[in-house]
Amino acid sequence: FNHATVEPSSFEMDFIARDNVRYVYGFKITAEEVVEEYLYSFTSRKKSELFVRKKGEKIHFGSLFKGEQKVLEDQLLNNNLLLSKAANSNYEQMQKVYTYFTRGFHVVLGSLNDSFSMKKSFEDTSFKKYIADFLKVADTGIEAFEVMKQDIGDLKFPNDMPQAFREKLAKRSAYKAEVIHYTCDDSTPEQVSWGLAEESAGTVKLFSLAGPIIDVLNQGQILIF
Repeated sequence: FNHATVEPSSFEMDFIARDNVRYVYGFKITAEEVVEEYLYSFTSRKKSELFVRKKGEKIHFGSLFKGEQKVLEDQLLNNNLLLSKAANSNYEQMQKVYTYFTRGFHVVLGSLNDSFSMKKSFEDTSFKKYIADFLKVADTGIEAFEVMKQDIGDLKFPNDMPQAFREKLAKRSAYKAEVIHYTCDDSTPEQVSWGLAEESAGTVKLFSLAGPIIDVLNQGQILIF
């Protein structure tokens, strides 16, 4: 496989960071090196350049860039992103931008499961109410739910199961939930409950997705699913 024949991959993000400043950050990379990288800010309606970096050229820093420039450029390797290097070298201005990427995303990898929604609901009653309201609006028939912590010490795993997979399964099994419905028999309302797993697959998936959705709305993040 010849990396030299592969075109660079380009990424760009237009966003508002926690300092309420709009930024445009982008880079172009191959498997070996950074070909291009840039960061602009919008402190007013006008776009201002913070830095522009292109392979084989001297890095151009804009007038709004704060911090020592030459030291940063001298320490930067061809396969380093300038934003990462500056943030990890305590350039406060760049840390604000970098934090958007390290803390501004909720990423759901692989198959969706209910462990996040259950854990957050168990720890935070306000979050639990958000999910309950979410399920009501979705017309699932669920009026409320309760989350309980369960003992996972008795879980039996095959001897040849990798430790990382054991820990993942144990984490997913740490909580269980019971959902509450109201049923009407001869005009007499009655409360009934059963395990979440007994709901339809669609309702279980909706419960699982409710947690990440509510979390990103509360945190001002982005959900990647």
